[in-house]
Amino acid sequence: MRFHSFIRFRYSLRALLVVMTLLALFFWYHIDWIKQRRASLAQENIKSFGQSPNDAQPSAPGLLWLFGEPGYGNITVENGDGSVDVEQLQNLFPESGMMVFGDNDFFPQVLKPKLKR
Repeated sequence: MRFHSFIRFRYSLRALLVVMTLLALFFWYHIDWIKQRRASLAQENIKSFGQSPNDAQPSAPGLLWLFGEPGYGNITVENGDGSVDVEQLQNLFPESGMMVFGDNDFFPQVLKPKLKR
């Protein structure tokens, strides 16, 4: 008995379709996350800034780096009218520290990153 005929993987078309569906859902989730991140950065009152020279650039959370998405060090939000959902921004950019400016705030509210660096 040959060794290569002893270990033979068998799979059905149904198993292949299930694997392809799960892979497509995985890609959809990450592409949608990237789309939401870029749409939020396109708003006028949200700006992204890099790290200070001594800090390393953070990597994108999860597996977004596989899709070429960069990590953002700091995000500044001008939330005078309250139109920006800061909690949603923290979920979209867990690697970023945030400074949120209100209407008449001289000092911003500083939020630490959700992910450890």
